[in-house]
Amino acid sequence: MCSTWHKSYNLILTCSLDQTARLWNYDNLCAKFGHFNTPGTKINKVNIHTPNESCIELYGILRGHMSGINWSCFDDNRPNVC
Repeated sequence: MCSTWHKSYNLILTCSLDQTARLWNYDNLCAKFGHFNTPGTKINKVNIHTPNESCIELYGILRGHMSGINWSCFDDNRPNVC
């Protein structure tokens, strides 16, 4: 239902109606194509997925909610999930 990017770290947090939140790291994507959070950066059409390489790494799945998760956020100063 939601995804959010951390403003200082290469992390994405997604949440869903399947009662999970997932934390992703996109360091490899930035190493391959440059940083996306740099002001003025334009993203051209690129192939961000190749068969032998994963550009985005799943750090972990947060489980335990009793219902779907509609919203999530990061702490602005640390890589903590709120």
